[in-house]
Amino acid sequence: MTFPPAATICLPPRLPKDAGEIWVCATHTHSGMGNYDPNLLAQIAGTGKYKPAARQAVLDAILKAQKRAAAMLAPRSLVEAKGQVQTVDRSRSGDVPDAEAVRLSFQADGGAPIELVHFAAHATTVHRPALALDADFPARIEGPNSVFFQGAEGNVGPPCSDPT
Repeated sequence: MTFPPAATICLPPRLPKDAGEIWVCATHTHSGMGNYDPNLLAQIAGTGKYKPAARQAVLDAILKAQKRAAAMLAPRSLVEAKGQVQTVDRSRSGDVPDAEAVRLSFQADGGAPIELVHFAAHATTVHRPALALDADFPARIEGPNSVFFQGAEGNVGPPCSDPT
């Protein structure tokens, strides 16, 4: 997901003065929300017809996430876990995909952990045509205090018997 830089201009006045830097990191799905970009090329290429309410929903979600993050600030320890994930994805070009998944868990005394999950796979596992908006497998990995970071998925897709 790319977010139009012009849209973020309205964020600073709505944020606390001590908010610091905000990174908006997102993966994309082929069955997720669109309509947030007024750029005609983006609309034609995949986000669909621009709807101001869709963009506002994304901006509101950014502000909500910032408030939740500020409320969870605390010294934390870091725990790293790595593992191999099998049969989740396949390379459409025949190469062997990266099967390593990494989870970083930032833990505070008496608080809920904050987790970052990193895995290289293209979020195209929802059967087409999708019956509803679906955030695909990243949403099934994420929890209330976790975030999925899509690795270099390139030409990697879900496993299936049809190699096309």
